[in-house]
Amino acid sequence: MDGCLNQHMEQLKAPIAIKAHIAEDWCLAAGKIVEIRRWGQRIRIGQVDAVAADGTIVWIAGSGVETRALFERAQGFQVWVPVLAGLSLAG
Repeated sequence: MDGCLNQHMEQLKAPIAIKAHIAEDWCLAAGKIVEIRRWGQRIRIGQVDAVAADGTIVWIAGSGVETRALFERAQGFQVWVPVLAGLSLAG
């Protein structure tokens, strides 16, 4: 392996701190990996497949055994966008 690749591999072994911030405008979450929360509890993590035009509904893409799911702001759901080392994980 070259030196650059070795350096990146070593960085991957280091502990990683992940933080998240709430997405006020759900339209901006389209295509991103997000965490869905409700009343402080994590409900699901996945990629935003679609967002309603008015930004009040998100669809999380199916993955593995989890099917595509719809979450509504009016029902108390929140969209949180994870951040890794100061950079967004997706999008």
